[in-house]
Amino acid sequence: MIYLGGFLITFLLFKLVEKIKNKKMQIIWIIISCIPLSFIAGIRAENIGTDLLVYVKPIFKLSCSTGNFFSLLKLKPDTEIGYLLLNWLISRFTVDFHVYLFVLEFIIMISYSIGIYRFKDKCSISFGMLIFCLVFYNRSLNIVRQMLAVSIIFLNLKNYFDNKNLKFISSIFIATMFHNSAVLLLPIFYFSKLKNIKLKIILYGLLISALFFYNDILQILINLGILNFKYYNYIDKFSISFTFNIGEEFLRVFFIILLYLFRYSNLMEKKYIGKLDMFVIFDFILLQLGCFTQYASRITWYFLTIYVYIFSYMKLFSKKKNIMTMILCIGLLLYWWWSFIYCGYGETYPFQKYLI
Repeated sequence: MIYLGGFLITFLLFKLVEKIKNKKMQIIWIIISCIPLSFIAGIRAENIGTDLLVYVKPIFKLSCSTGNFFSLLKLKPDTEIGYLLLNWLISRFTVDFHVYLFVLEFIIMISYSIGIYRFKDKCSISFGMLIFCLVFYNRSLNIVRQMLAVSIIFLNLKNYFDNKNLKFISSIFIATMFHNSAVLLLPIFYFSKLKNIKLKIILYGLLISALFFYNDILQILINLGILNFKYYNYIDKFSISFTFNIGEEFLRVFFIILLYLFRYSNLMEKKYIGKLDMFVIFDFILLQLGCFTQYASRITWYFLTIYVYIFSYMKLFSKKKNIMTMILCIGLLLYWWWSFIYCGYGETYPFQKYLI
């Protein structure tokens, strides 16, 4: 199977990166390591990924035929400006849709790999990228805009952990320019800085309640003219109904059990524990809200990325790292098979390549 073959090649290439001591050579090999899966993304047929024909191809083709960026903005005022700018810039160099798909995937992969590389003394880069492959790669073939936003946040996680607040806030604004769901990270980031525990709990509760009733809130904001009419699509598409996602629930419970069994709180640096716990807790809570509103479950993907860091860290420092690695790989393979092969999430399987 082309996906698993690509995952294996990517893992082995990043193992090679870990063996190299020269920093410049490491960067060169990180770039090379991102090429195989980007190539697979580039040669895929236009029906691989639900959103490809919904907005990915139409916006790129529109960018190719538009003389200047401001004209594109006028034609697509309901699309995030960062995503439009990226489309327009790529279209200045190529009008080939499959080269464009290669570039998009390469941007996502390079962001994740450099995000892990920034923790290179504390994390297994190869293992972190393996987790990315099994959890996020097939998603990135579908929800392109949001995966670009998620990759930007992951790239800047180190700024969050190191209390470089301005840089992290800037990354949130940049991510919002690719998918507006990233804006929710701003209040969560602000609340995490509060010292008053009771106030923090109240504000988190209000924020979660707002997500639960987001349909009504969107309707009010649209009626007041604060949001434009494109947001009616969000109301129609993500209407309130109960949906239990077995694959996503399994993944979170599986991760949390592993954290407990292998005592992650005793391994991680103490200054990071509170911030890591916040990501884990928000990811789980928002996933439960996702049973009622799909929009909440999509926001979890910003928080789900924290496990890439946690487990790639534990891979180096856990006393039972071999056992943990084996269990984790089996669980992630089951999740990948269930979500993308059996359930067909995002319509990325079976893989088909485009005909030249």
